[in-house]
Amino acid sequence: MEKYGLNQRFTETSADAALTLDAMAGVIHPGSYEDRLENLTSVIKAYEKRITFLDSQLDFVEAVLVRVSSYHSDL
Repeated sequence: MEKYGLNQRFTETSADAALTLDAMAGVIHPGSYEDRLENLTSVIKAYEKRITFLDSQLDFVEAVLVRVSSYHSDL
């Protein structure tokens, strides 16, 4: 559930960053846009890091379940 929510927020934040970048195109002094884009980039990186961590946790749990299942069938 957490990974699903993170993926949703990741997608929304990425779209927001793309729109912000487009808005910067015609602006002479894009300072506020640059700050917003920097913040969005940090948020996107944090989402990526957490999703990667959750993937590794899921892989670990799946491996444990396989081992437990094979142990049980050996009895």
